[in-house]
Amino acid sequence: GLGAAGSQIGDRRPISCCALGARSEIVATGSFSGVAKIWRRDNFEAAFELAGHTDRLVRMAFSPTDGSVLATGSADSTVRLWRVPDLDPAHSGSDEASEPSPRALAASQTLSGHALRLGSLAWHPMGQHLGTASHDHTWRLWDVDTATELLLQEGHEHKVHALAFHPDGSLAVSGDLAGVVRVWDLRSGRAIASLMGHAKGVVCADVSVDGQHVATGSLDHTARIWDLRKRNCVHVVAGHLSLVSRVRFDPLGGGHFFTSSYDRSCKVWSTRNMQLLRDLRGHEHLVMDIDVDPSGSCLVSASYDRTWKLWCAP
Repeated sequence: GLGAAGSQIGDRRPISCCALGARSEIVATGSFSGVAKIWRRDNFEAAFELAGHTDRLVRMAFSPTDGSVLATGSADSTVRLWRVPDLDPAHSGSDEASEPSPRALAASQTLSGHALRLGSLAWHPMGQHLGTASHDHTWRLWDVDTATELLLQEGHEHKVHALAFHPDGSLAVSGDLAGVVRVWDLRSGRAIASLMGHAKGVVCADVSVDGQHVATGSLDHTARIWDLRKRNCVHVVAGHLSLVSRVRFDPLGGGHFFTSSYDRSCKVWSTRNMQLLRDLRGHEHLVMDIDVDPSGSCLVSASYDRTWKLWCAP
């Protein structure tokens, strides 16, 4: 099981989002200050600082096909794309006074077009396209190489806060703050299903690696697991005492499902019967976000308490 591997104060302001990717030596975090940072996983030191957004960060993710490309989404209604260089050789501890300051990076692209703040972003699994969900009631698909908008999808009557893609790239799942979840066929641009059941707004979504299930997290304090073929809810995960801020399936298709919540906890569940396996506690305030590395062996959490924590299997 996962256990605490370390903690770091990430910013002067609360940490709002975090990401792990294919490059196992780095962790990314984003803050209410609008600044993202890249951290060394071996010594928890900041290696790079990514400044450019003008409002707090809401979601970040590494590209599924290039572990050096990071997308950050902000309440300033834009996405910025960053190319993270290789790390310098590890700082030797001989000169204790001169802890290296993080190098400043500039964004390689900016995706702008949404009229209001972003709720979420998600990479299309092929890696050339990025999806964004916004409080302007739309979600959009972008070509990251040319920074052009390919698709503007209407159909929600409320603020869209959640977005995820099917692993084969054929479907998108979006969720809004009225609790409506829609499944979209990307070829036709049509909504092919609505998943109804949450009592309050949906703030996060994920699709299992086998493509059979959708997970959603809500302001109603529950996560729900939906069967994508039958289009019905198969599990209500009711173990949290506050908003469920992030839901993540095991990236290798193992038997685990991960949640974070404003109740200050992260939880690990069995996908077979949704029994609680681990209750990861240590944050002193809202857990805003979690991410799982591609091997499924580490989880990072971001909190309003201004820290990020790493939880790893021994």
